Amino acid sequence: MIRSFFVVAYRNLIRNKIYSIISISGLTIGLAGCLLIIGFVNHEISFENFHQYKDRIYRVAGVYSLGNATIPMANIQSALGPALLEEFPEIEAMTRFRVKTDVRITFPDKNLVIEDRLVAAEPALLDMFSMPLKAGNPETALNAPYSLIISQEIGEKYFSNQNPIGQTLSLLDDINFEITGVMKKLPTNTQMHSNFICSYSTLESMGEEVDSWYNILTDYTYLLLRENADPDFIEQKIPALLEKHAADEAKNFQVSLQPLKQLYLYSKLSHELPPQGSLNIIYLFSCIAVVILIIASINFINLSTARTSHRMKEVGVRKVLGAYRHQLIKQFLSESVLITIISMVLGIILFELALPLLTTFLGRNITINIYQDPVILSAIIGMIVIVGILSGSYPALLISKGKPYAVLRGGTSKRTGKSTLRRILVVIQFTMAIVLICCTFTIFNQIKYAVTADLGFDEKDILLLNLDEELTTEKCRLIKSEILQKTNAINASIVANAPGGGGITLTAVSPENKSGEEPKFIHLNNVDQDYLSTFGIELVQGKFFSEEYSSGLAHEVVINETAVKEFDIENPIGFKFMRSENEYTVIGVTKDYHTQSLHDRIPSFALFHAPQYHRLLAIKMPALDQAKTIADIRQVWNDVLPDMPFEYRFLEDKINESYNSERRIGSLFISFSLLTIFVACLGLFGLAAFASEQRTKEIGIRKALGATVANIFGLLSREFLMLVIVANVVAVPIAYYIMNLWLSNFAYRTSIGWFTFFLSAFLAVMISLCSISMQSIKAAIANPVDSLRYE
Repeated sequence: MIRSFFVVAYRNLIRNKIYSIISISGLTIGLAGCLLIIGFVNHEISFENFHQYKDRIYRVAGVYSLGNATIPMANIQSALGPALLEEFPEIEAMTRFRVKTDVRITFPDKNLVIEDRLVAAEPALLDMFSMPLKAGNPETALNAPYSLIISQEIGEKYFSNQNPIGQTLSLLDDINFEITGVMKKLPTNTQMHSNFICSYSTLESMGEEVDSWYNILTDYTYLLLRENADPDFIEQKIPALLEKHAADEAKNFQVSLQPLKQLYLYSKLSHELPPQGSLNIIYLFSCIAVVILIIASINFINLSTARTSHRMKEVGVRKVLGAYRHQLIKQFLSESVLITIISMVLGIILFELALPLLTTFLGRNITINIYQDPVILSAIIGMIVIVGILSGSYPALLISKGKPYAVLRGGTSKRTGKSTLRRILVVIQFTMAIVLICCTFTIFNQIKYAVTADLGFDEKDILLLNLDEELTTEKCRLIKSEILQKTNAINASIVANAPGGGGITLTAVSPENKSGEEPKFIHLNNVDQDYLSTFGIELVQGKFFSEEYSSGLAHEVVINETAVKEFDIENPIGFKFMRSENEYTVIGVTKDYHTQSLHDRIPSFALFHAPQYHRLLAIKMPALDQAKTIADIRQVWNDVLPDMPFEYRFLEDKINESYNSERRIGSLFISFSLLTIFVACLGLFGLAAFASEQRTKEIGIRKALGATVANIFGLLSREFLMLVIVANVVAVPIAYYIMNLWLSNFAYRTSIGWFTFFLSAFLAVMISLCSISMQSIKAAIANPVDSLRYE
């Protein structure tokens, strides 16, 4: 019996090729899109799941409060971790690690690389986390100072023909480290990956503080709790521990324990380990998957119900010959499931082809194995069952309920031409498609606004050169003056951070005459006297630092307009405030400019003349022939600093990177919008073909009576266009709400204008018109003799 169901289903697919192709194509695209999104979402929510003790590992996070601001911290004081382990019996193990960025590493063959993340970790790291070694002893690999573990990728790249254990690498100011282990490749869904892990004891040997209660933002601290230990109970005891060891600062700290599995998606503290996930992206992708699947299923339902008139006589004959209704339902459901299975097979092929494109869009390496992941395999089976049965149930119930005498007489076929349900489903389809179009336009308008907005400084043609923090101030000034003298560079400034690119740090200050108040946080940047002229920043009051460095400059500061307002300063020039034990005098006020991306409001900040705290050399480049200027700068650099690599980037590129996430979302929106519209148009094309087929004789009569091609085209197109217009009316408020919600992530944002909705509506109407025009024009230009010759 089951075999006969599928044989008949197969024959019907072959007999109705056009409708079968449309149904299978729509479902294939929908299922492939859902597989991509399910795979991505499963990858995102499974971060750190491969660790054996994942349910018992917690990170110690803190919040430091002072005056008007708080600093939520992912890394905390170095002394807190050992004290927790010593005094709280509920803790089984503890590990700390510190991250070093932009570390120069020299290999035995003199090959120099710049590593963006070197981890200095305690030995317990390998015990607590599932980070197995391919070579070396995990019990001793991180015990001794100047021990180093490298990743399998580094070992294969630089030690392909030899054993790396025992080899020596030079890093951290040309200090020799011995390789004591090679770590196996870790899954991509982890924040714990690092190509280089050195022993934590190295830091103490180098003179760094490893037991400070007051130097915050230093160590990432993780705890392994004992079985059935209550993290809330441990949190309640931490304030007393802080009071015991850091009484004068304890009131400013709040400490919490964060579950390891929640760090990637839920934790948004300062200095989070990369990569960072987003729940909004998870929700967005999940909604898109549902939208695509719904539209694909609607296509199938619409085309199936539209074709009922061609199956009515078949149903009538089967009933006359003794078929029961449940048998007919099984027959039509088997056809639906067969179409879904075929679509799923093609969808898996399409998924494999599209997966590299998805990783490119996201800018991350994502590993999704649908053949081994039980979640994705369950999703595949679930989609086949759910889509096959639910999408086929309504057509099956509709077709099978007719009475044999009415069916054979043709009494029910007239109901299938203008189904209210089909109209509702078409409106739902295009409502979803139009919402996606509106969202796409709004996202790109915001990106365009962010890229073209006036940031308050000139970010064009600014070249940034990395300066080693170990360089002397004299060396930094020498390279700056040599570049200005020997190249076409227009101006240059030695800075700790460039504006617009983030990285600004906080400092606590106490305004004068308000000694009773709590200190307040203010953003700071250390610059030299050419900062304003290099970046084109406007000075609205007072003066800037003089060209001649003097001891007085060390106690002078320039603030911005927001700082004047927040500190409620009436006459800012000459105003004094305390930072630590030093008194500073305000000598100037700059116009507000964006120190970070447009996601954040302009903060109050202060500029200190301290070129000795250098990280970057910012160079104002000429607009023309920049390649030659860069080559000249490289030559000067190599002459003055022969041991330092020449690394540069443009500030404009760095600022644009702040919006990479929005660009990727925009690209994905475009892709999925096009998919959604394409699937919706497939259904519209099939319905238009069916409508023209149903009205063949009517069209022939109208043409015989003098109707023009335009009249016939309008007749066939009018109903579908009205449905798309209704969809536009429904979609506008939905899209407006969603986009307002998304734009709330930006402190400075574009507006949602009426033109966005007009353009989206116009595109939806034109696309739908193109979808139905082929069938409408074909029916309109047909010879009426062909349709009326047998009447």
